Amino acid sequence: YGAGPGGGQGGLGPTALKSGGPADDGGLVNPQAVQLARTMALRAPSVVDDLIGQFGQVAQELRQGALWAALDHFEAASRRTERLLSFLVLARDLVRARDGALSAALDAGVRRVLGLLDQVAVALEGKDLVAVAMLAGTALTAALEQVPPLAGRVEGALQDQFAAA
Repeated sequence: YGAGPGGGQGGLGPTALKSGGPADDGGLVNPQAVQLARTMALRAPSVVDDLIGQFGQVAQELRQGALWAALDHFEAASRRTERLLSFLVLARDLVRARDGALSAALDAGVRRVLGLLDQVAVALEGKDLVAVAMLAGTALTAALEQVPPLAGRVEGALQDQFAAA
């Protein structure tokens, strides 16, 4: 996600969360965190489309031998992916009490994408550009395609929570 509420590049600035989490000291949900998560949920499909395009570009550049361009694009896409994962973690924490299944699905999505990014890092260290191209062009794309439906469920789950907050 780009610059957003809370400032900075990630959008999860100091105003988004209190006391290190989306709940205030009394255990009540922070309305700013809920609003941020809802906004990010609505933006998730377009962000995921952009990321899929970026990772596809990385794979294509690797196939064409444009290593430095691919590495630059992979680094940029990875930073945006980390911000997307921040949204998923925030959403997971916000919906945990109301929808355990959605919280578990969000957690699984975060773990899947992080695991794939770790695999890419290992492949890069081993200079296995074929594996990097396959992971970026196929596996990461498939994992990211799971985010928009989850984001839609998050927005729906938080809609009631926001009204109550």
